[in-house]
Amino acid sequence: MSTQNVTSVRRTFRIMLSLFVPILLAIGVETTSSQVHAQGLATLQCVGGHSATWTPGVTNALETVTVSTQSNWTCVNALDPLNILANASSTNTFQVQFDCQSLLSMTSPPITWTIQWNNGDTSTYTFTPAVTDEDGNLVVAAANGSITGGRFKGAAVVGTYILPGLAAVVQNGCIKGVTSATGTSTLTIVGVPL
Repeated sequence: MSTQNVTSVRRTFRIMLSLFVPILLAIGVETTSSQVHAQGLATLQCVGGHSATWTPGVTNALETVTVSTQSNWTCVNALDPLNILANASSTNTFQVQFDCQSLLSMTSPPITWTIQWNNGDTSTYTFTPAVTDEDGNLVVAAANGSITGGRFKGAAVVGTYILPGLAAVVQNGCIKGVTSATGTSTLTIVGVPL
C-alpha cells in the first residue's frame, strides 16, 4: 500500500472514528470497552467500503431478491488508531423479499456472514439488520451483533453500513430496476485479545 493510500485510510478512519465514538458512548460500548481492556482485551475499530447488488433489480413489484454484498475494512486498536492491526473483507449472498417502497425500511431475520482476515483466519459474524432511511441514505445498523465462531469468538460487534443517496436512486430507477449501490461500513468489535 502506498504512503498516500495509508495516509488517506488513516485520515478516513480518524474522521469515521470521530463521528462514530459519540454513538458508541451513547449505547454504552465505552463502558464495556473499559471493562474488557482491564481483562487484557481491546476494542477493534474497522472502517471501510460496502457495496450491494440486487438480482433481479429492485422494482415497484414485491418479489424475492438475491442480495450480494462486499465489504472491506481496515482495523485498528481503538486506543491506538494510527496503528493498523488488520485488514478484513466479507462477501455474502442472501435472499430478502422487498420492493422499492420497502427497500429503505426492510426487515430481515438475523444474518450470518463470514469475515476473512488478512492472516487467513475467519470470523462468523451474526447480526440482525435494522434498515432505515436517514436523509435519503440507506443505513443498516447491525443490531445484536456478535462473533459466533472463529477468530474473536464471543466478541460483541456494533456495525453500520451506509449507502448514500439511495432514496434518489430508488426514486429515479424503480421502473427499470435498481441493481447496485456503494457506500461505507464500520465495525466495532469489543472483546478482542490484546
